[in-house]
Amino acid sequence: MKIFYLYVLAKKLIIASKSYRCLTYFPAKKYLYMRFFSKIIFVCNSCFVLSIIFRFVELHSAAKGGTDQAIPLPFVEGALAVLGQLAIVFNLIFCITVLILFLSRKMQQICDWVVIANLIFFIIQVFYFFL
Repeated sequence: MKIFYLYVLAKKLIIASKSYRCLTYFPAKKYLYMRFFSKIIFVCNSCFVLSIIFRFVELHSAAKGGTDQAIPLPFVEGALAVLGQLAIVFNLIFCITVLILFLSRKMQQICDWVVIANLIFFIIQVFYFFL
């Protein structure tokens, strides 16, 4: 009996998650890569934010006479910094691709919060790197 209740609960959760508002115009399997690409871009944007935080921490700890590392694992910090610096390039490619797909009405199923978050990150990155 408990298994039946778990099955019903899981089914309700799946139905609730499918009803979340997503941009769906012409879902096609050949545009399925955009869902994966949008998630990768979101991870790169998170690395961008972490690299800014680490830079801020390093500058303030070096001014106080501390070490110049935010975390004791330099390879992790270096990987986050590289992904954070390359995030603007990947984000530019993503924004152009989303714009082209949106204008050609071939947008596939990408949740709009991911698109909006990536656009906001792109605007922040442009201000950070170029202004």
